[in-house]
Amino acid sequence: MTFIKGQSGNPSGKEKGTLNKVTQDFKKCVNQLWNNNYPRLEKTFKNLPEEKQWDILQKLMSYAHPRMANVDASIDIQKLSEEQLDVVINTLSDSMNDD
Repeated sequence: MTFIKGQSGNPSGKEKGTLNKVTQDFKKCVNQLWNNNYPRLEKTFKNLPEEKQWDILQKLMSYAHPRMANVDASIDIQKLSEEQLDVVINTLSDSMNDD
């Protein structure tokens, strides 16, 4: 049997992106822990110094909103056609007028 890239050896296996049982169980456990202790956690959080509260919020945000990757948006103007240059100029001009 030849391996074909992108095709599973087990077509009836789990779908791509499906969490395994250990991960599912762990997430369920963390959710239960959070839900069962939320009032106490909230009270403790409110009693922390403001600087510590911001530190904790900053750390938690990475789980709710992943960091954006750096993107290289450089343009080699020498390789653009006249039409493409017009689009770039108009887009930049419009964005400057919006500010």
